[in-house]
Amino acid sequence: YSPKFSKLPAPKDIFPNISAICSRGDTFFLCLDNGAGKLYQDVIATFPLHEALTPTGFSCVEADSENVWFGSSVGLFKLQGETLISEKPPDLDFGWVQALKSRKEDLLIGGSKGLFSFDKKQWKSILPGFEAVFLWLSLQQALPSETVSSQIQAFLCLKALVHIIFTILKG
Repeated sequence: YSPKFSKLPAPKDIFPNISAICSRGDTFFLCLDNGAGKLYQDVIATFPLHEALTPTGFSCVEADSENVWFGSSVGLFKLQGETLISEKPPDLDFGWVQALKSRKEDLLIGGSKGLFSFDKKQWKSILPGFEAVFLWLSLQQALPSETVSSQIQAFLCLKALVHIIFTILKG
């Protein structure tokens, strides 16, 4: 077997630096420097933004059973039809969303301001602070993708450890 590679033409308004990709059926969802879009039958089409936001980059994409989610420099977006809708829960600021992982019961969001979850009803802050993204990415690389539950257990252990350390230091 010899793989065949071919370069796909990009529309004029798209910078083809692709930072993330995921699929659902025959459709591939892409994160690009200046937008997010889809690749279907070798054609790239970008999604318009519902709000007047100007992300400087899109960094991650995740398709769960119901939605397609995109992380960007200005937060989290959900694909609704062919339009990206900003998801801004009250009292939470994700920062630049750099990691997304769907599980059966929820979506995990790793941003520059912490680790968060959404269970289709409630948004939660799991691990506040910018350190969460770096810990999340490190654990993702260190553990196989089949051990997501182990990653969460590791995060909870780290969260407990950080809490204990701060409690001791406060003295």
